[in-house]
Amino acid sequence: MRPFIALPGILLVIAILFTGCTSEKPGGLPLPTPIDTTPIVHPVTTPVTSSATGTVIPLTTPGQVNISILASPQKYSPLMSSTVGIGLTPQYTGSGPVVYSWNTSYGHFVSWNAPDWNVSQHGDSIDTTNATIYWTYSPEDMGKVKPPVTIRLIIKTPPRTHGGNGTIAWKDLHIPWENTDTAVVTPEQAQPPSLPATIRQVDHLMVQVPQPDRVHRLFSEDLGLPVAWPMVNYGPFSTGGVSFGNVNMEILNSSDEMKQQGLIPKGNGIVGVAFQPIEPVGQTAKALDAHQVTHGTITPFNITQNGTPSTLWYNLELNEVLPGSMIFYCEYTFNQTGFRQRMEQSLASGNGGALGITRMKEITIEYADPAVLEKWQMLLPEAAGGIPERRDGGDGVTVHLKKSDRDAISSITLQVTSLEQAKSVLAEKGLLGPETDGKISMNPDAIEGLRVFVTG
Repeated sequence: MRPFIALPGILLVIAILFTGCTSEKPGGLPLPTPIDTTPIVHPVTTPVTSSATGTVIPLTTPGQVNISILASPQKYSPLMSSTVGIGLTPQYTGSGPVVYSWNTSYGHFVSWNAPDWNVSQHGDSIDTTNATIYWTYSPEDMGKVKPPVTIRLIIKTPPRTHGGNGTIAWKDLHIPWENTDTAVVTPEQAQPPSLPATIRQVDHLMVQVPQPDRVHRLFSEDLGLPVAWPMVNYGPFSTGGVSFGNVNMEILNSSDEMKQQGLIPKGNGIVGVAFQPIEPVGQTAKALDAHQVTHGTITPFNITQNGTPSTLWYNLELNEVLPGSMIFYCEYTFNQTGFRQRMEQSLASGNGGALGITRMKEITIEYADPAVLEKWQMLLPEAAGGIPERRDGGDGVTVHLKKSDRDAISSITLQVTSLEQAKSVLAEKGLLGPETDGKISMNPDAIEGLRVFVTG
């Protein structure tokens, strides 16, 4: 977070933002209800171990669990008759169901499991709940120079009703070559240190517009989206929230004084992204420090309700991830996932509102400095498809980074059940904008300059 200026009114102003841009909150303000006080569980990191048959790659994950990857055999070529590839087995001792999402930069995956032991060929990515998947490459490539291989495992929660799921952790496994055709698993000790997974998913966006009341009414009343929290005017700023099911959107307007003090980005549009952390922000800060990632101080969001003080959440800002925008972790002391699930249920029970929205699908971020891309690549795993500029924001959200001459969170894309129905509704309400690349858009002039695309 940016440091707070001890001016009367400024602390009061900042303290009220639901997005978690503040440290204190006056009593009597509306709270998200119901509040779930499920305790936060601290993570455990498994040390590296070795066995006679494989190398174990450790991961960090929330909860009292151990996670690792068993890779066996450690050397492989298609000439070997004893195996169809390098077996990759996640070692996960958590209590909840998970999905194993595998991606490889070269080669492909193969299923070869009991009881029938039939061999099934897959592509360079696969989501599975099976205990083991195998990596191999085409025998036609033998004798040719091949690139070093990076295999990424992303452990996710099972898909929800809208199709999204949350990232628990990920790990890269590197495979160089020996004598051109023999793939060799690299032990963890030989890999360069990398930032462990710190982000579970995108939690909410901060949208600043000249008339937040109007935009809030448009999304909540005209388009029928769930109200995450009501629109409230506090004088120096106004704030309210709506939900797309998997991600909330805060709609606000701030005073010039707040912007001059650096307490909120100066421009209009999408000005911030809040992440739900995997670990408590104290552990997150330590991980960032260990990898020399610049961040702000941990800032509690305190309230006094009926004379009783309490903390609703803690913020940790990433200072240099996207100049001019506010990118931060937001750790709630109530059940963050449970609150989001209630929003998902509310969206589903209303059939996605007038447009039939099922989720937020994509956030597009423009960047001028290539270092910005590198920082996002460090923070988020690569999304399915193997495109470095597309990162997995968790719960069905892709963060798309595009080279530009500016730094900005430029647009969002919403997914709907029927593109034709959404197009008809937007046209009827005078909200339809241009159509490009198979997407329709909402007229920016009708939504205070916001760029919102819609896809089927």
